Amino acid sequence: MYPIPKVYKIRTGSEVFEKYYTVYRSWPDEAHSILTEEMMQNILAFRHQLKREISLSFVAGRCYVAIPFDQQLLEPAHDITDKETIKEYFFTILLYPAIINQLKLYEYI
Repeated sequence: MYPIPKVYKIRTGSEVFEKYYTVYRSWPDEAHSILTEEMMQNILAFRHQLKREISLSFVAGRCYVAIPFDQQLLEPAHDITDKETIKEYFFTILLYPAIINQLKLYEYI
């Protein structure tokens, strides 16, 4: 197993961002290159748009996004004749590319 690097809390320079998020890092250069002013604005805007909390973690070049939902997101309802159920499932599926596009995660590939 690899040793776990020491983690430090950092200031982002954005009071608005720090109202909702606390940032920890193990590699300062990587943290500042990922968490730019634009990225912080995108995260806050997406949080406001969804009206939900968003948790993010960048680990070893991967971004993990957690958004709490009260429903089963990947399992369609059994009653597929109900248009509202189909619409809800469709918008659930659209959430995945929306996360990537809104947060511009495609830039980190």
